[in-house]
Amino acid sequence: MNNDNLKEVLDVEHEVTERINEEQKKFDSELKQYKNELEEKIASLQENLKQDLEIFREECKKEFEYKYKEDLKNLKERNERIKNLEFSFLHEIIEPYIKEILD
Repeated sequence: MNNDNLKEVLDVEHEVTERINEEQKKFDSELKQYKNELEEKIASLQENLKQDLEIFREECKKEFEYKYKEDLKNLKERNERIKNLEFSFLHEIIEPYIKEILD
């Protein structure tokens, strides 16, 4: 190879290297931008998820409180019915024996 050919090869190599470097910088810049966009989207999704979770917790809490109050009310009513049945039973069964004893 003579000097002219060598110079031409070196010039081409230099030009290709510059293009590769430019493309690499462009790629790095786009990649960084894409990464930032993804991070913003992830942060937004996390915030939305956090808000949705809080709403869900509140709804579950309200549902639980409502169900708890209903269950408690039903238990009180059931206990009252049982007491009335016990009293009725005692009254119907024991009263005749007490009357018999007292008579």
